Amino acid sequence: MITVHHLEQSRSPRVLWLLEELEVPYQIKRYQSEASMLAPHRQMIEQQLASQPWFAGKRFSIADIQMSFSLLAMQSRGGLTDMSSTAAWLATLQQRAIEQGGGVVPAS
Repeated sequence: MITVHHLEQSRSPRVLWLLEELEVPYQIKRYQSEASMLAPHRQMIEQQLASQPWFAGKRFSIADIQMSFSLLAMQSRGGLTDMSSTAAWLATLQQRAIEQGGGVVPAS
């Protein structure tokens, strides 16, 4: 079963619509936050990665791929200085790409 991680005012309703159309079973994990502010998102991301190795649990998933783009952009602008779990997650993700022979993510 697919787990959709839903943050208020996010794009997850698009995913829910697609899952409904495809008749794919899913469950929703809701997060309460004010999506109009960046700080609660950063806090939610840091807490999520402090409590488990990957975004959706104990295994690497598409959620990690989706989150990598915005977090790499944030890292390149120096936005991860106070987010140690997130920075460690990005380092793990980069190492994973290298070990699998995929494209190398440039380190900042």
